[in-house]
Amino acid sequence: MTFDGIVACQVGTAMASRADRAPLRSIGLFSNRLLLWGIAFELVFAATVVYFPPLQTAFGTRSLALVDLLFIAPFPFIVWGADELRRARQRGRNPVRRNGRAACGYLRMASDPRRPKMDSMDSSHVPVLDAAYPPVFPRLLCAINGSRGSAEAVRQALSLATPGTAVTFVAITDERGVGANRVAVVGEHRARQALAAAKALAADMRVTATTELVHAGKAAETLLSLQPEHDVLVIGCPGRSRLGDMLIGNVATVLAHRTHGPLLIARASALPESFPQQILVAVDDRRRSRRQVTLAARLARASHAHVHLAHVTGRDYDARTRRLLAELSVEVRELTGTEPLVDTLEGPTADALAHEVDRVGADLLILGRRGVSGVKALGSVSERLVHSARCSVLIAGADK
Repeated sequence: MTFDGIVACQVGTAMASRADRAPLRSIGLFSNRLLLWGIAFELVFAATVVYFPPLQTAFGTRSLALVDLLFIAPFPFIVWGADELRRARQRGRNPVRRNGRAACGYLRMASDPRRPKMDSMDSSHVPVLDAAYPPVFPRLLCAINGSRGSAEAVRQALSLATPGTAVTFVAITDERGVGANRVAVVGEHRARQALAAAKALAADMRVTATTELVHAGKAAETLLSLQPEHDVLVIGCPGRSRLGDMLIGNVATVLAHRTHGPLLIARASALPESFPQQILVAVDDRRRSRRQVTLAARLARASHAHVHLAHVTGRDYDARTRRLLAELSVEVRELTGTEPLVDTLEGPTADALAHEVDRVGADLLILGRRGVSGVKALGSVSERLVHSARCSVLIAGADK
């Protein structure tokens, strides 16, 4: 009976998975004939396993009585109905307008189709760097898909731009299957809307921005191929747990492991109109720390932010490390005109830095990356902090 109950629930799941947002009636209950044939085969196979004596012996099953079948029969409708309610609730929170300008996360179109804007933020909520200094990132690439995370990526990308910055917004469509089996993870219509909204916001801020629509299923591979042409890549923060993202290959997780250039994973801050204001820099005992400290100091100078240096102590905390921290403090003071705060932490590196982010109220964490891969990547501090730090994370790049 357990086996048949699982099969019944799978039937409901198969029907529910046909649409991500729209009600099933809008695409037709019987429009996907291949799926219907698959469900029919599944039911016939399950019945054979349960009622055919040789298979009963092989699988340890027994025939079900009529009362058992009546008990299992509602299972597909329960699973399917629960998902229909979820989608109906989602549509109520974020309705799609009838004139075709659909909402996509926080990137929604304004009532005037000639002037698309983001309704959840405008240029008054986006901070700008001091144009008196050279651009920190002259060429900036921002990946967007219309989600809430990508809306924050747009805002923070523009906050790092000055009139001399060349910003490129890229949207990568992910449409799989053909005909009735076609599924759009990120459809072309949604991608074009997100690009139009981002470009309009950039124009309001007098930032030169171009857009690019790429038809490719592998977003991470596409972004890795585009990254060498830019000084920083900005993406939205991952929405799942670290383990879940590692299992399904989330774009942010893949890039955190494989990127060689600066990567900013944007997460919403408490004061979005003043990002960044508190910058925490992870420092170790190697000279590579100078790269992320210099980057933090240049950002702090242009945004009038405060810099905190954090070193997790261990066996490597000696006179050489103390001398390096003193040298880095001098460099920050020379670039920003203010003395940075230096803290020494104890405990596992990722946990200690995540706790320090909360303690100092940092809205940006800057750290390096060792560039490890394979099994060693499971212990990556930078990739762990992408998920655990409650602020945006800027990975300065992998060691070369």
